[in-house]
Amino acid sequence: MDLDGYAAWIHRETGAMWPPGQHPDTGAADWFQQFAWRVVPEKVEALAARARDRTIFLAGMATNGHEVWHLFSRVLYLVIDERTLRRRVASRTTNDFGKT
Repeated sequence: MDLDGYAAWIHRETGAMWPPGQHPDTGAADWFQQFAWRVVPEKVEALAARARDRTIFLAGMATNGHEVWHLFSRVLYLVIDERTLRRRVASRTTNDFGKT
């Protein structure tokens, strides 16, 4: 979901989508107050319609993921404790998201 266009950075007040392909400055002090990582319901609905009776998996996290759960026969929600989350983010070497 995160890299396939099924979610996007959406401005919390205007609803405007951050331009695809442009990397936002998520390290800016007020970035997360202005933008939220949200599922694009229309894209997930189109995926569900194309899938029909086939099995599909959509993985990722978005602040409004619950808005598309009704499109799936099963939803698996994974949760980890804060200590584990902080350790994993601090030791991650593939990107800096969440480190500031």
